[in-house]
Amino acid sequence: MVEPIRLGSIIFWPRSGMLAGTLSQMMKVLDPDPGIRSSYPNWSQIWHASQVVAFKNNDWQVDQAIAPHSDVIPFSEMVKTHGKGYRIYNWLPEITQAQADAFLKEFHDYPYAYDSYIWVALNRLSRDKFPRIAARRLMCWDRTAAFTMFNGKPLMHYYEEAYMPLMVQRCESGIMPEKLIGEPATWYKTLNLQKLGLKENSL
Repeated sequence: MVEPIRLGSIIFWPRSGMLAGTLSQMMKVLDPDPGIRSSYPNWSQIWHASQVVAFKNNDWQVDQAIAPHSDVIPFSEMVKTHGKGYRIYNWLPEITQAQADAFLKEFHDYPYAYDSYIWVALNRLSRDKFPRIAARRLMCWDRTAAFTMFNGKPLMHYYEEAYMPLMVQRCESGIMPEKLIGEPATWYKTLNLQKLGLKENSL
C-alpha cells in the first residue's frame, strides 16, 4: 500500500551510483541479520533518505542531507532528480509545522558526511570489528534517523548506526527498536553531543 505524503513523511529514493550498488551487494551477502539478507529484494533498489518538512508554493518541501550540507528541495524537483521509484512511509504520527521548523533550526547546515556509508557498512558487516567513526557530519540516513528521534518516535536506537535496510524494515513492520525513550529534542541533543565528545556550548 502506498502511504499518502504529508508533513513528517519519510521518503526513500532509488539507488544510484557505483558506491551504493557495491555496498548494497555487500550488505546482501554479509549483513549479520538473516532477515536483512533475505529481504534484499525489498530494499535493494532504494538508498537515499529524506523527510517532508513543509508545504508551500503548492508543493511539499523535502529536507535531506546532501553535499555540501543539508537542503530543502521541492518534492517535484526531487522526483526529477531521483526518479519515481520512491517510497513514502508515515512512521511518525502527524507533526506540526512548528515541530518541523524546530528540527530544521536545530540541524541547520550540518556538513554532509561523504564517506559515512562506507564506515557504517564496514562496522555492521564486520560485526563491530571495524570501529565506529563519529564525526560532526550527517549522511542522509543519519539525518532521517535524527528527524524521527527529534519528533519522539525514533527509527534507530541511539546506540545503533543509522542503517537504511533496518529503517525500511521498521517502517514497514511498525516495530520500534527496543529500549527507546520517546523524548524529543533535548534527549537527542544531549546524547548526540555525548556521542561526539562535545559540550553543549561547543555548538
